Amino acid sequence: SSPPPLHPPFLTEERPLCEKHQEALKLFCSEEESLICCICREARAHRSHTVFPIEEAAQDYKVSGGARLEKLLRLKQKVVMEFEQMHHFLDEQEKLLLAQLKEMEREIVKHQKIYDTKVSDEIVALTILIDEIEEKLEQPDSEFLQVRGVASEGNLETKVFPEGMPIKMEKRLEEFLEKNTVLAEMLKNLKGTKKIFNITLDKDTANPQVIISEDRKSARWDVTRTDVPHNPKRFKSSCCVLGCEGFTSGRHYWEVNVEDGGIWAIGVARGSVRRKIELKLTPEEGIWALQGDFGQYQALTSPVTALPLLCTPRRIRVFLDYERGEVEFFNADTKDSIFLFPSALFAGERIFPFFKVLLAQLTLDG
Repeated sequence: SSPPPLHPPFLTEERPLCEKHQEALKLFCSEEESLICCICREARAHRSHTVFPIEEAAQDYKVSGGARLEKLLRLKQKVVMEFEQMHHFLDEQEKLLLAQLKEMEREIVKHQKIYDTKVSDEIVALTILIDEIEEKLEQPDSEFLQVRGVASEGNLETKVFPEGMPIKMEKRLEEFLEKNTVLAEMLKNLKGTKKIFNITLDKDTANPQVIISEDRKSARWDVTRTDVPHNPKRFKSSCCVLGCEGFTSGRHYWEVNVEDGGIWAIGVARGSVRRKIELKLTPEEGIWALQGDFGQYQALTSPVTALPLLCTPRRIRVFLDYERGEVEFFNADTKDSIFLFPSALFAGERIFPFFKVLLAQLTLDG
């Protein structure tokens, strides 16, 4: 077999032909980003478009692509350098804090030894005093009254317990704890900490067969439809409800207690999700969700992805990263990932916590 071509087809002498006109594809249309022939160039569809010879267009794309690649490489180098500097800084901070802790530990041990010595001295002094008193008690009354000062209140006063930790040591401990708190806060910010959100359910969106608890933390299905006021936000045909709080940025998570039985779904939905028809719970409809169906679990992708879980989840964490377009589900007790939607298209919309219940009940943590 012949070796593979060293260049793309449009840079070789044997150029592909236009399917419509059977002419060589010699031109590149910028608007359509496609190869065209000379006859296509004169057609109405391309007449107003910007067209270049293939060789010139390829060169332009190589130049712009090279520039973008160089920019990305510089950005990568900068990020790597910043993280190396941060790791170095954190290593130094760790060494410094450990050294300070070691020094304070030595001082506390020293203080403890002084304390032990003082207590031992006091015990010895008290023992001697007790012996003296017992000896005097054996004397005749006339002699005892002459030496009663031995057992006076003043002689019985003692400082068994020292005055406590020196002020200097207390101050150093406070400073250490303050530094440690600042470092922990910095690490939290560095990692872009996820924010646990106190979600409540929006009664105005609840289907008439979805009963919301008084504290708006629980949703359960009921066989009868309740009499609820008309609201354009309400799900009419699907037994669904949204959370009150929506997000347009940031990283957030909330946790939901789920049941083995019944059918339920949890996840997120666009604010524009359709309310008046029977919903298909798919990303195409603006819903990214995990479903439990009488002990069987599925990620509601298109088509559905079966999830044979080794450990039945009782509490599920829903994690939303708006900027990265990620929705991930975890077993909140084991911290194991259940499923990740890696490229959710939020289209700049506000995203709401989403819930569906059928013969089931869901309860929010917090």
